[in-house]
Amino acid sequence: MKLRLKDNTVRVRITQSELRGLINSGWIESRTDFAPGQSLSYRLLASQDDVVSAAMDAGAIRIEIPRARLLEWAAKSDLSLSAGNFWPGGSVQLLIEKDLGCAKPRPGEDPAEAFPAPPGHPVHCQS
Repeated sequence: MKLRLKDNTVRVRITQSELRGLINSGWIESRTDFAPGQSLSYRLLASQDDVVSAAMDAGAIRIEIPRARLLEWAAKSDLSLSAGNFWPGGSVQLLIEKDLGCAKPRPGEDPAEAFPAPPGHPVHCQS
């Protein structure tokens, strides 16, 4: 999984195998260690709820996606699933994307794991 944070936006990109894992096990997780005992984890969960939601607690970002919506998105060619998480006086925008293959694969990434780019729209990635 790839995580991108900017202002009040959380963007997560997942590979084909991560999407399969999310559907099959109900969750996937990644973690970045900053120092001993200091890490940031982020996880996606398939939920029985009706809405996409997000929360953060003890260094962990948790995004829950309704299982029915997740299955529908996985079966379609749609590249992203978006939602907003709102509370009085604020909000965070959530964007879950299928990680597309680059026209020229990046070192250390398996191009077979990426979703195919739409026909006629190669993805040009920077190293």
